[in-house]
Amino acid sequence: MMKKIVSVLKHCRSFLITSHIGPDGDSISSQIALALLLEKLGKRKKVIIINEHTVPQIYRFLPHVNRVSAPYSLLPAPSSFEIAIVLDCSNLERTGKISSLISTPRSPLPTPLIINIDHHLDNSFFGDFNWVDKKASSVSEQIFSLSKILGLPLNKKLATLLYTGIITDTGSFQYHLSPTTHKIIATLISKGVVPEEITKNLYQNLPFASLKLFGLALATLKENKVPTAFLRKQEVGKDGKLCWMKVTREMYQETKSFIEDTEPFIDYLRQIKDVKVLFILKESSENKTKASFRSIGKFDVQKLAKKFGGGGHRNASGATLNEPIDQAEKTILKAIKLWMGY
Repeated sequence: MMKKIVSVLKHCRSFLITSHIGPDGDSISSQIALALLLEKLGKRKKVIIINEHTVPQIYRFLPHVNRVSAPYSLLPAPSSFEIAIVLDCSNLERTGKISSLISTPRSPLPTPLIINIDHHLDNSFFGDFNWVDKKASSVSEQIFSLSKILGLPLNKKLATLLYTGIITDTGSFQYHLSPTTHKIIATLISKGVVPEEITKNLYQNLPFASLKLFGLALATLKENKVPTAFLRKQEVGKDGKLCWMKVTREMYQETKSFIEDTEPFIDYLRQIKDVKVLFILKESSENKTKASFRSIGKFDVQKLAKKFGGGGHRNASGATLNEPIDQAEKTILKAIKLWMGY
């Protein structure tokens, strides 16, 4: 399959690159890096990056970030592109409204062939060409491998993009790691990446409003003890906690903050002693709630997220529930209780 994908990338001239709604560090970095690599293959390559949602402020430091366009209404006619490359999506629907523009059944106009590049466990192999590497830490790691296959050298800007994608999708090198990942990081640093600069932009650059928002959200923090029998089944000892909290629209208004300011909150909760499973509910509208799940060790929250139409990885997943935030809390707790045997 890789030979076919490489052949398509080399011989086709027009590409549309996209990724999932609610873009994160890996999706943004890998899209930009892939666009730059494609353009290295030839001056006549036409490449556009477009997502349904705009780039969060925290990633605005990335090289060539202005290449990423939104909203999707800016998308030219799909027939003007030979290839649509979808990154970091377990299914085409994860691209949001863009999915209907690049894949329209019975359309009178030709639609582009789809290349699916992803690393999620639950990928549906929706593309005409699929490169799904479930062992990869991130799509940025896959794009690094692609640069090697294509024989294209990396410069500092490309290396910065790929380093950012890997560090964000591994929770600052806490999960989804392998010896290969560390070797890639070493190579990226040798190409000029300054880890301290990226760390400062990602983790030492929070708006004051974000911390005020976190303070309000902490007041909703709750915990339950994970049943001992469930812990034994998972072979993780006898002590464990389930922790969760909520972020409401009223909190955004009070602190003059935005939903994107909640991005680091879930990793703060990982620091709680004995926590095994945790989630944060973020109210995005009156009847829509975003849920972020994390786990420690063998607990597979990807299966939990899948119950609500989401997905992700064993230790980091997400979903969107079409419910008010208080009802979404009840729905998720009910599913967790069934899972853990409360």
